[in-house]
Amino acid sequence: MTTTHTQPTTTHSIDEKISIPRSLSLGAQHVLAMDLYIVPIILASLLSLTVADTSSLIQMTFVVAGLATIIQSRGLLKLPVMQGPSYIPIGAIAAIGKSLGMGAVYGALIPVAIFVALLGKPLNLFSKIVRKFVPPIVGGTVIIVVGISLLPIAFNGIYSGEQASQNIVIALVSMTSLCSFILLGCMCKQLHWLRLTSVLGAIVLGTITASFYGMTDFSSVAQAAWVQLPSLLPFGELTFDPIAILTMLFISMIVLVETTGTWCAVSAVTGVPLEDDRLNRGATGEAVGHFICSFIGGSLSPVTPPMPALLRSPVYLHAAPSLPVVSFCCYWA
Repeated sequence: MTTTHTQPTTTHSIDEKISIPRSLSLGAQHVLAMDLYIVPIILASLLSLTVADTSSLIQMTFVVAGLATIIQSRGLLKLPVMQGPSYIPIGAIAAIGKSLGMGAVYGALIPVAIFVALLGKPLNLFSKIVRKFVPPIVGGTVIIVVGISLLPIAFNGIYSGEQASQNIVIALVSMTSLCSFILLGCMCKQLHWLRLTSVLGAIVLGTITASFYGMTDFSSVAQAAWVQLPSLLPFGELTFDPIAILTMLFISMIVLVETTGTWCAVSAVTGVPLEDDRLNRGATGEAVGHFICSFIGGSLSPVTPPMPALLRSPVYLHAAPSLPVVSFCCYWA
């Protein structure tokens, strides 16, 4: 006699409240899994920024990402998404920054933001463009292509340098722990929380492994202030160069396609319809994020693709309830 075990498929509303400890763990996992610091580090390397400017760029990236997440998830788009920098505009930003300075990069964000905002709620054109020219298959394809294009960066980070063998060990520990947590969470109902925190657990174990090789240094964290307010125009006065503006505008349209594909994926997973009004509000929310970025810095690119903060277990969908915590973690990181 064969006994069939069925798992409950109850899906909670994206607005449902969950416990504070679970929100904190999921929020921290979202922040760490997004690798918000990777893009500013790459940009700082390409632009040969000083240590102080690099630190400012990384910190402001977290601040802007947190504020933009609050605006989108709780105010305008109202989907469980988390804002962050895109890899697509890195080349364009580096080229403009080298030739015209970072002031031209941030200055270009303002007219781009105005254009994107006009496509949103004021004119309600964004949803019409999406319905006509950007079906879900297009956005999904762009996301796949972007992901594949990032593979060389990941492999270079593992195999390059004098510590390639140590990097491989750390990568194997992280990957093995991630897969183990997911499998245990799927196979054992009592351990489903392991699946929810699998990324966070893999990061912790990977960091512990790296510490054995002397590859971790928390001295800068110990010396940093608990609270530090952002400063306006950290990279100097804004400049408005026509070439820079047109370049960033073109890039923003490409990233908007990627963003729309992500929104479609989030809508499909959560069951929340992606109606025209929501699309237009989302475009306006992206524009607000650009304005913030242009004045306080950060590597939030022309139109930042949100990370679907979706961690589905067999029983629950723990997504939106953790988003306020995600925003809080981003803001104070």
